[in-house]
Amino acid sequence: MRYLFFDIECADGMFAICEFGYVICDENFKITHKRNILINPRSKFRLTNRKKSKDLALTYPIEEYIKHNEFNEFYDNIKFLLTQKNIKIFGYAVNNDISFLFRDTLRYNLKLFDFSCYDVQKMLNIFSSNNNASTSLEKAYTNLVKDKVDIKHHHALCDAYKSMLIFKAMVEALDTSVEQFISLCSSSFINALSSWNKTQKNEQNKRQKRKWDKFVSSYKNKIDNDKTIYVSDLIYLNDKQFEVITKYIKDNNLIPTKSISACYLVFLDEKEKNKRLIKIKEFIKGEILIYQDILNKMKSNNK
Repeated sequence: MRYLFFDIECADGMFAICEFGYVICDENFKITHKRNILINPRSKFRLTNRKKSKDLALTYPIEEYIKHNEFNEFYDNIKFLLTQKNIKIFGYAVNNDISFLFRDTLRYNLKLFDFSCYDVQKMLNIFSSNNNASTSLEKAYTNLVKDKVDIKHHHALCDAYKSMLIFKAMVEALDTSVEQFISLCSSSFINALSSWNKTQKNEQNKRQKRKWDKFVSSYKNKIDNDKTIYVSDLIYLNDKQFEVITKYIKDNNLIPTKSISACYLVFLDEKEKNKRLIKIKEFIKGEILIYQDILNKMKSNNK
């Protein structure tokens, strides 16, 4: 069995790949292949003054990246690396790298591909309770790797190598084999497409939540009455249901609120209603509805 550790760097830390680095080793951690692929991101580099993120210092000057081919020229090689047989794939906080990879894949109108991998970061808290799911690569490397090597920061190949050394340190500390340690860390297993779909769903939910919050804050000040309505997030997180419920609120001069002391409370269905009422029933004074009730009322009003 062979083991591949990979890492990705982007032009702004989150988008547009500029480096894809990987290390391949055997079960004794003897490196058989390694490479750092420089990529023209076809995007502006935003390395400083990044919103909610620290400044980022890449290894090479921007001009060096621009000299190389764009992502689509390396797509087939990267796909082959990650989908070949008899190899296991590892990354550190690998969900991020999956997102970087698939965003660029779609940006170039290429086909998404599936692969399985293991997250070394998630293995840390299985190895020791002193670690957690957010332990940084640098901290894990500093704490676990005894024989440090002089390697660069934010260099995809070097970060892939650090991931391998961290993994190696855990295997050796437990005096076990690579495969035995992997079996202990089954929760670190990730399916790339499933991870991507989950990430996309979470991002969509965040957008819908912002959209709902904007609606609530802008609309409630336009009506001067006490006809308040509480709406379950399971309703407004769906775009079509969002349009329906906001229309109902406007047509009936209601005030959307986040408080369960509202005059009307609307849940998605009977299942959610019954589940929520177990905890909040004693605090409710208003009329309890489900989404279908809203549809029925709107249909009745249109007759």
